[in-house]
Parts: sequence; structure tokens; C-alpha cells
Amino acid sequence: RACYREIVHAFEVGPEERQEIRLSFQELPGRLRIRAHRDGRPEEPIPAAELLIDDRPVSAVSGEPVEAPPGRRRIAVRSERFQPAAAEVDVEGCGRLQEITLAMTPDWAEVGISSIPAGAAVAVDGTPMGQTPVALELPAGTHAIEINADRHKTWSRRLEVVAGQRMNLPEVRLEPADGRLAIRSEPAGASVLIDGRYAGQTPVEVEVGPGREHEIQLSKAGYERAGRKATVAGGEVKRLEVQLTALEGLVHFEVEPADAELFVNGASRGRVPAELRLPAAEHAIEIRKEGREPFRTRILPRPGFPQELKVTLARRAAAPAPGTAGVVRAATGYELRRIAPGAFAMGSSRREQGRRANEALKQVRLTRAFYMGTREVTNREFRQFLAAHASGTFKNQDLNRDDLPVVMVSWEQAALFCNFLSVKESLPPVYVQKEGRIVAAGPLGTGYRLPTEAEWEFSARRGAALKYPWGDGYPPPPGAGNYADESARGMIDVIIEGFSDGFPAAAPVGRFTPTAAGLLDMGGNVAEWCHDYYAIEPAGDERELADP
Repeated sequence: RACYREIVHAFEVGPEERQEIRLSFQELPGRLRIRAHRDGRPEEPIPAAELLIDDRPVSAVSGEPVEAPPGRRRIAVRSERFQPAAAEVDVEGCGRLQEITLAMTPDWAEVGISSIPAGAAVAVDGTPMGQTPVALELPAGTHAIEINADRHKTWSRRLEVVAGQRMNLPEVRLEPADGRLAIRSEPAGASVLIDGRYAGQTPVEVEVGPGREHEIQLSKAGYERAGRKATVAGGEVKRLEVQLTALEGLVHFEVEPADAELFVNGASRGRVPAELRLPAAEHAIEIRKEGREPFRTRILPRPGFPQELKVTLARRAAAPAPGTAGVVRAATGYELRRIAPGAFAMGSSRREQGRRANEALKQVRLTRAFYMGTREVTNREFRQFLAAHASGTFKNQDLNRDDLPVVMVSWEQAALFCNFLSVKESLPPVYVQKEGRIVAAGPLGTGYRLPTEAEWEFSARRGAALKYPWGDGYPPPPGAGNYADESARGMIDVIIEGFSDGFPAAAPVGRFTPTAAGLLDMGGNVAEWCHDYYAIEPAGDERELADP
């Protein structure tokens, strides 16, 4: 029968009188010659395209006819770099040959990449793809593009590719790679400034901008500051070896009795001299005389800043002589007074009016002497560190005058100001940058720093258990300090009725009566930062705290 497959069927004739044999004809399938080409380019066949009939894989598209059952069929082709193409086809069957052509749209776009300098390596999603200039056929979607060239910084970008939309990236101008300065010093541990910015302590390796001269400064306590200049090419590592020259500071002694014996770091120097040069590092000083109480302290000689130590050794039968409250000046002229160690009751009892949660009463002992600034830092002094700083105004009152205390300063800025003073005098900076934050560098060294809360309160009290900074009476007496006086009426909610200090906002530093320790503005004027942080501590712990 036409358009059906021929039936060939063998059967056996049995003894039965009547036999029935049923045979069923099958329609001949159609024959389909399927071709796939790029959309708009019929002369460009699609290699390795896969053929599907009614969503079932049949074979690869090869141009050879394939059979398909007669009827309406869904013909589809797919290829890795093209969008799928499909068509509904009425298959005629009867062995007839039908020609079917499908146009496939590219699932990629051509991307042109060029760079200065040329010849840079191009990687797409981490896979090397050639060198610039280059035209790449990239699949649709988001891709990570990287361009690398020797002695240049890597250029990278995420690129969204739309199928069929050719694009040319703007010519990429690669920046020269940073150079590296590897700096070592003898001895190690010197603080390094590069172009005025702190870069760490030797040995240290730091990235710097290429092709320009950099100014390097090294400083270490007890050694002369060293300066170098260096220019580094992109990608180059330049090594600097710096030998530091030891420094000495002058200490003047005025001792009673005059024939006392001097010990430096435990070694006898004989009779106390009128003056002595010592390396500019911290030293343990002891002065002894038979029948007298010994005097002990620690000093840090500083080149160019002679120090004076006046000591009267107390007789053993008498009370010990008080510690010497020496005075030193920072390189900026800022004055600090020596505070001898001692013990005191820190905080407030539960019964005291106005007591805060973090003011639990506890016994504290400070075991080391320290130097405390005699007054608040002025705008003029702070601007030597940060020239652009502005303290602003408060209720139309100017806070920016040179002789006013600096305000609008963060804790980090205050800490870096201390580092600034340390570097100026070749002292080890106390604060370092760690994980993007400014923190204290382990055990406290001999550089400038903020006072701890215990040091601040000890300096403010100086053995006097007073209710207020000026005493136990209220209101404060004239000249006691800059508090909320009548001149601030209308600027703040609460004032001290009948009290006048003459300054509605901040007062110039050092205008009021000093404390017994010679410190100014400890009770008023502006808020002051401490080294440690605000915390609530449990009450009831009777143990004495050492250097909290």
C-alpha cells in the first residue's frame, strides 16, 4: 500500500478449517533535512548544534536527513553559544523529504578591549583570553574583566554583556604600580614617617607612589632622627638600611646632702654630680645616703631639653620627703608636671548625690610617676598637628581663637596628636593603627599619651577628698573656674545663680586658680579625653587596683 511500510510476515497453516491473521500497516515517516545557521548569515552554519524533535534529542545537526513520524512536530536546535531556535513543522510522512532551516541568534556579543600600554594580559572570569588590543566573543551575562601589565596596577571591572550588542570598552589607561620601600634600621624599632605619615616601625615594608621623590624620617627614643629621600619605580622594591646615631640628654642635679651617692640603672656613679649626660632612654635613678631615706625615680633624658632634679633626702626618723614634681616642656612648648605615684580612693560612695553608675568606689594605687599636662591643649598647639582643624562656635560664641582650648576633636585625633608630639621628640608612639582603628600599642611606653581615668582623677584630687573641685561649699568662689555662670544665661538650661566667671562659653586656658599640683581647669571649661574607655564596673570589690 502506498505511503505505508511493506509487511513481510511468515505464518504457519494449521489443521484448523479457518484461520485469521491480522496485519497492521505503519505509515512511512517523513524525512527532514534540518540546517541551522547564524541569524542574518545563512552562509555561516552552526557547528555541533543538537537536534530535538518534540523535545527529545535525536542527533547532531549534520545536514543528513532524519526520520520523523508524520503529523505536527516541534523541531528545535540548540548550541552552546547560541540561543535555542524552534519551529512547528507538519511532517508529511510517506518518505517525502522536507527541507527545514532554522536561524540561531548568538547568545554572546563581541567586546573590544584596548589599553595603554598595549600588550597587557586580559583575563575574563579568571581565564586568560589574550593580550590587548583584543576582540572577544563573550557569553551574555556578567563577567569579571581584569587587565594586567608588568609594573602597572591591575585594572578590573564587572561587565554586563547583552547578546548581540557589540561593545568597545573605552581605552584603559593602566596606572603605574606602586613601588615598595623596605626600610631597616640599626637598632630596629624606629618609628618611620613617609611624607609626614606614620608608616610603622622598622623593619617595615611600605607601598609608595611610583616615579616621585619621597621623604623618609626615622626616629627612636635615645637616637638622633635620620632623614632619607627615595624615588621608587612602579613595581620596584627599594631597600634602605639606616644606622641610627645615639643621643644623650643632660640632667642637672641639686641634692641635699651634697655627698649623696648616685645610682643609674642599679650601677653606682659615685657622688652625685652637678650634671650628667645620659643616653636618651628611660633610666632608673636612685640617690642614697647613710642615715637618710633613699630617693627613687625614673627619668627620660631628652636631647636639647635639659632636666633638673632637686632632691632633699629625708632623715630616716622623719617622714619621707615628697616626690620631686619636675617640669618638662614638649617640643611645642606645652608644659607637663611630674606627678609622683600614690594611692587614693577613686569614685564615689553610693550615698553621694549625683553619683553615676561607672563611679563605683574602689581603692587604686599608681605605682609609677607620670607627667600630666598643666592645662588644656590650645587651638594654636593642635593646629601644629592638624592645620585645617576648626573648633567652630557654640550659640554664636567663637571657639576657634588660638588661646582657647581645642574642641570638636575625636578620641582618635587626640591620640594621633600625642603620637605627633612623640615623633617630634624621637619617642616611641603609644598609639598604632590596627584593623582600621587607632589603639594603644601593647604595654604603655614612654611616648606622649592621654592620661588614664585613674591618673586624671588622682591628679585632680591630689589627696583631697573634696565634694567639688573648689572645696565643699556652694556656690563656687570667684576665680574657681569656668562653670555655668550668669554670662551663660539663655545659652544653657541650668546656670549657677549669682556666680560669674566672665566667660559664657570656653575660657582661654590657664585663667583660673590652679590645683595643689599646679594643674589648671581640671574642674571646668571643656571636656577632656582619657586614655581608657567608659565602662560600668561592679561595686563591692575590696581589692586594691594597681595602675588600672
